[in-house]
Amino acid sequence: MITIKAFFVKEADKLNILKHIFNVIDIHNNELIMQPLKDNLKQRKINRITRKIVKICKKKNVASIVLSKRLKSNQELVNEIIENNIHVFNGRWLFNYMAYDAVEYILQQNGRKKEKTEISILTNNLTHPSIETIKMLVKEYKRVNVVTNNIDKFKYLENKIYNEYGIMITVTNNKRKSLQKSEIILNFDFSKELLNKYNIYDEAIIINIQGNMKITKKRFNGLNLNDYEIWSTKAYDYFEIGKINDFDLKDLLEAELYRRDSFYNIRQDIVKGHFKIKNLS
Repeated sequence: MITIKAFFVKEADKLNILKHIFNVIDIHNNELIMQPLKDNLKQRKINRITRKIVKICKKKNVASIVLSKRLKSNQELVNEIIENNIHVFNGRWLFNYMAYDAVEYILQQNGRKKEKTEISILTNNLTHPSIETIKMLVKEYKRVNVVTNNIDKFKYLENKIYNEYGIMITVTNNKRKSLQKSEIILNFDFSKELLNKYNIYDEAIIINIQGNMKITKKRFNGLNLNDYEIWSTKAYDYFEIGKINDFDLKDLLEAELYRRDSFYNIRQDIVKGHFKIKNLS
């Protein structure tokens, strides 16, 4: 028996009226194929479709799905599926492991030099991705700050980095000064409310790992980046051409790599697959 890690949910190429009326969802291996949806879909129809998806997932003991590019743009459908305890891959977990690549992409696009760039990492949680990303950055960038409400927790990391690499980082929570000179701000887990309490450099580039961030400062004239795209010259070695056309590559890769493992092992898979940041928006 083949174990299905996640279902890939997409629309059929052509409308079948009978299947549309009865909300039929076809199962082809690890794909769930529903009938094409109208743009202005009524909530009642969304509820029926969601119930079908949830029922199939529970019957097959599948806890996660990947939605096609078009389906995941329907926020009502996404919300309804999540509320029924089905995990929807959206690239957010993967972004934690590609945060370093996002910083590198910004420098390449803007022609900045590492030795002249000040970076601030915003994080209140000691997670493997945030810790290891900080370690990667301090080896190459001269000025790295960690901004956190949990000063005591991160003092341990400050000492560890100094003992291992002989490099000093700044751990701070000064809302007035912490971000005033930071050209790049890597936000792992600060909320909108918390981030907007800080004085931010007017021309800063902010990379939000969790997305959904809005800067309310009137003088802010920088970039507030909430989403990303990836690509690889080896993408077709990993995924079928049909899946690459129908789904976002970051969602496909996240579904492929999603597991409990070390930061190093997951990074190795990303690097071996030549997956890179293609765009930040």
